[in-house]
Amino acid sequence: MRLLLVEDNPLVGTMLRVNLGQEGFEVHWHTTGESALTALETLKFDLALLDIGLSGISGIEVAGRIRKLGLETPIIMLTANDDLDTRVHALDRGADDYLAKPFDMDELIARVRAHLRRSSGTLEHLPETEVHIGQAVMVLERKTLRDPAGQLHSLTDKQVALVQYFVRNPARVLTRDNILEEIWGREPAPTHAELDGLIAGLRARIEREPSHPRYIVTARGIGYRFEP
Repeated sequence: MRLLLVEDNPLVGTMLRVNLGQEGFEVHWHTTGESALTALETLKFDLALLDIGLSGISGIEVAGRIRKLGLETPIIMLTANDDLDTRVHALDRGADDYLAKPFDMDELIARVRAHLRRSSGTLEHLPETEVHIGQAVMVLERKTLRDPAGQLHSLTDKQVALVQYFVRNPARVLTRDNILEEIWGREPAPTHAELDGLIAGLRARIEREPSHPRYIVTARGIGYRFEP
């Protein structure tokens, strides 16, 4: 896995490059936002670690440029300024997560691995193959679903992510909190009731009898179980 690291503090940058390298990651370390953006023109990165407080182009601006390029690369912001406004601004510009300095290296590595797990099944990496659930047919890369009656529907990114998560975890009870953490990460997540509504909408397009689901089954009081 290739990581983009943008950090202008030589001690922090060296520590991150060494520790992440020992975990098997290929770390490309840049000390300015300008050089990081140049690297993005020629290399594909699996995850970006961006210091917010850079001179010149800030880490938040780099995150915004990454999103403007249409890249779904997971972004973790590293910040010495952990106030609410800074965090909200970073998330609004496309960051997926943030860590306040000083941070625990084991926690950072765990978060890197968690985001890489989530992104490994994103649309960017999906072949254009069909996923069949009962008589419903989905092409996840195109975000389309053909229901059992033959009607074609568009899927939202969150619906696609839900389908992927269920398909990766067949016959396993997934709590509502499991699902929220997996699909939304550190984004503002919906309530359990809103998640139930999202599941109901997905069932309505997959199940022949949504009131008696065969494939996305309720684990009463806990969450859901996918039965292929």
